Amino acid sequence: ARGPEGRASLPVGEVRAFGGTTDEGDKFCHFPFFLEGERYTRCTTRGHSAPWCYVDGGGKRWGECDTQVKAEVVEDEGGGADAAAAAGAAAAAGAGGKAVNGTCHFPFTYQGQLYTNCAPGAGPGLPASEDGGLWCYVDEEASRYGVCEQEVGGGTSVPGDTCFTPCNTDYSPRPWCYTALDRSRWGICLFREQRADKSYVWV
Repeated sequence: ARGPEGRASLPVGEVRAFGGTTDEGDKFCHFPFFLEGERYTRCTTRGHSAPWCYVDGGGKRWGECDTQVKAEVVEDEGGGADAAAAAGAAAAAGAGGKAVNGTCHFPFTYQGQLYTNCAPGAGPGLPASEDGGLWCYVDEEASRYGVCEQEVGGGTSVPGDTCFTPCNTDYSPRPWCYTALDRSRWGICLFREQRADKSYVWV
């Protein structure tokens, strides 16, 4: 199911893309593009676990699209990267801390790996817990992080559910994830394709 679109956006083409088979000079999606005879003017999840697009006119190079994912950032009153990391670890363990809303900053690198979507765990180096199963950095400096709130719909999910596992296409043509730590519920991943002006459309 698709939700409502965001506010009026920039012309198609203003969507950042990274990873995949992009070259150093590839920065944005190339719209429109064609896939098996179908014309696309926005990113698609067809054949992938996350929105993607071609970044060249010939349809040879592709990248994952920039998406808008909300995150619950945990900071303590002292501020600073070390304090934020300590508070985040405490929150993941069920302790106190002040939760604030943020937005994931993609892509980010952690332990030498490029992430174009949320990473598994409740935070850097932390296992999944009741407080979260996916995390991301929320700033370009990778000094603050939060628990991802990847939206879902359908399946056996209930209102308010978010992903506890990465979206995948196992057994389904549409990306899905488990929405409970015990894997008792699941839902279809709903992605917000983010434009360069920070507006979005649902994919």
